[in-house]
Amino acid sequence: MNTTQTTQQLHELKLHAMASLYEAIAQLPVHQQPQAHELIAQLAQSELLDRNDRKTKLLLKFSRLRYDAQL
Repeated sequence: MNTTQTTQQLHELKLHAMASLYEAIAQLPVHQQPQAHELIAQLAQSELLDRNDRKTKLLLKFSRLRYDAQL
């Protein structure tokens, strides 16, 4: 399985943050790429942060605050 197929499958599963991080890591030289367990941890963390960010933006949008709120 190559990088293109993997990123396509991640996008189909709606794991967009994982796909973008995977593409970025795949472009690194081999000696700079993380080991397997580090890669999985980074991918999971990336997706979790992205989902939390999207949820926060959605909640701020629906909160109907009068002024722009910044955290």
